Formats: sequence, structure tokens, C-alpha cells
Amino acid sequence: MNNLTCDVLVVGAGPAGLSAAYSLAKAGKKVICIDKKEKIGEPVRCAEGIGSYLFNKLPFKIPKNLLEWRIDGLKFNYSDLTITRKGGQWAGFSINRTIFENWLLKKAVDNNATIWTNSSLSDLNFDSNFFVSGAKIKKGNKLLHVFPKVIVAADGVFSKTAELLKIPVFEEIVGDILVKEIKSNNLKNIRFEQIFIGDFSPSGYGFIFPKSNQIANIGVGSIFHTKNMDNYFSEFKEINSVSTQLKDFKILKDKSKTSAFGSRLKKWIYGNVFFVGDAANQNYKPFVEGFIPAIVCGNLLGDYISKNTFYSDLVYKNLIYSNLFGFDYSDSLKEEMLKVFKLDEKKQYPLLFSLSSGLFTPFEISRLIKKSPELIMKEILNKI
Repeated sequence: MNNLTCDVLVVGAGPAGLSAAYSLAKAGKKVICIDKKEKIGEPVRCAEGIGSYLFNKLPFKIPKNLLEWRIDGLKFNYSDLTITRKGGQWAGFSINRTIFENWLLKKAVDNNATIWTNSSLSDLNFDSNFFVSGAKIKKGNKLLHVFPKVIVAADGVFSKTAELLKIPVFEEIVGDILVKEIKSNNLKNIRFEQIFIGDFSPSGYGFIFPKSNQIANIGVGSIFHTKNMDNYFSEFKEINSVSTQLKDFKILKDKSKTSAFGSRLKKWIYGNVFFVGDAANQNYKPFVEGFIPAIVCGNLLGDYISKNTFYSDLVYKNLIYSNLFGFDYSDSLKEEMLKVFKLDEKKQYPLLFSLSSGLFTPFEISRLIKKSPELIMKEILNKI
């Protein structure tokens, strides 16, 4: 077995892991970053939207050629009601995630980070306080033993790192998102993401996210679903304003995924192991926007590790929350949405429509939950 040492072992070469590897390597740390996939950024498992309001938080400027399609805002639809939100937190771009992540990969490699693909974490040596002294890595057909000073766990919702450390996790709050990239000559509102709320997807939503005037990612998401996601997708396509846009459409790719809607870990630091990105539930609700937040969090974590020798979970969390405006609001929104998802559909759909569109705050929703469906609709119509 080959033995290697490094300052930091990064597990997972997604946006959070690559950003952390870049930040750490730039600071002069010896970094090994591993990923079980054979190719970085493939397969794509998301709608590929990013919010431009977070660009000023990034450690670098995104080249214009990586921003594929401008999105001016979102249109929220429920029954015959529509709310349009433009600019600010609602605006952004569509990207090609494979190209974007390989651009980020190059930045890490150019700063001397070592990246291993087709490599997975197979075992950890650690003490009762979760301090890891060694890690076994399966790299292709080889088994390597790596001795890191610190581990950055950027390995997603179902973190292999957390599993090997036997860290207790909270009840899983995850949602399935069925996403298809499609081509259609009938797309409407091509500068707006369209969100749909209705009985086609209980405890969820449907969406059309344009990537050009003919290409879009469409799909449905649901948390407490009782039917196969394909059934929800079929029902979603039958909505009049959706079916007209999908006339003679062609499916190009499947981008379906499972996404966290709540934190599974009590802390973000265990011993000398730091969790980041989806592994730490560092995303914005209600639509689990996590790509740019993952890059920002990875960079902030890399900077924090580089500049300190004593690490505090509280300090790490405060660093993230103070730099990413709205995480507190996102947490409160999540809690109210989980309550709304469990309501009868006559209350659930209008309240979800109101909460996701920002028509009412989470505090106001907690008040509306107690009212009848008729009074809820009356308040919505008065507010619109």
C-alpha cells in the first residue's frame, strides 16, 4: 500500500470541494482532492441556475462565456394566479455545469492542488473525538493510505465521510427532483424561470428553467411524495401553460437528483473534519440553490483552515452566515415550508405559492396556517 501525506484531504470534487481545494492550494497548502466520478462535472444533476446577487461573494470573477443565458426573474403560478419577481435575488444565469466545474478544476490545479478522479474514500482511522489520523483511498485498482492533517468533507447529502465516522444524523429530510433537459420551439417567457404549484406534485413544485430560446430544464420536485416521480412529471406536463410550451418537445438529457431540504448533521466540524456544501446543507431554500453558495462556502472554509490552527464550529458557522446574507431567513423559510407540506391541499398549495414567491414572510405564514382556506385566499388576493 502506498503511503502519502498532505495538509488537507478534500473528499468530493464538486463546486464546494474544488473551491476549497483552490483556496487551500492558493494559500500554499498541500492538497489532495478525490472524487469517485471518472470525469469532473459529469453527470450533471441539477437545473444549472445561479443567482447573480451572490457574484460579489465569489473569490474570482466568472468569465462571461460561462454565463450561458440571462434570467431576469421568476414567475410563480398557482391556479389562475401569477406573481412575477424581477431583479435582485430573483435574477441570474443558466450555466453549463460541466464546463463551469472544469474551469474551477483548472484554477485548483494551476495552484498545485492534486486531483484524483475515479477515487473513493474506503476507510478512516480516527479516535473517539473524530480526529482522523489516516484515510484509505481506493484509486482505480490501487489502495492508497493518505495521512492528512485536516479533512474537508464535500461529498454530498449522503456523505461517505460522515458514514465512516459513524456520526449521528438527524432524520433525513430529502427531496427527489426529476429534471429533464429538453428542446422545444414553443418556449414562452424565456427570460424567466417558471414555478408551478398544484396537485400534480404534493409537497413540491414544477418548473421550467430556460437555457436558451429553445433549450430548457424542466422538472418536478417533491419531499413527502407517495407516487413515483414519473407520475408527477406526467401530470405536470398536462398543465395547459406547460403543455403548450412542450408541444413536440424532445428530451436531451436526464438530470434528476436527490437534494437535502434540511441539515442531517448537528455540527459542521467533527475533530479535524470539516463539512461543506451539500454535506453541511449549505444552500438556499425554497429551491435548494446551492451551486454558488457551495463555491463561496468552500472558499471561506479554505481560507479559515489556512489562517488558523484552532478551529471552532461556532466560528465556522458564523463565518458562513455573516458572509452569505439570507441563510437565517432560508432556515426559517424551510421550517415553515415543512409545516405547510403536511397540510391539506386546500391550504398547502396557496400557502406554498405565497411563501416561495415571497408574498408573505415565514412569520406571516405561521399566522395564516391557522386560518381557513377561504380566508387564506382572501388575504392572498388582497396582497397581490
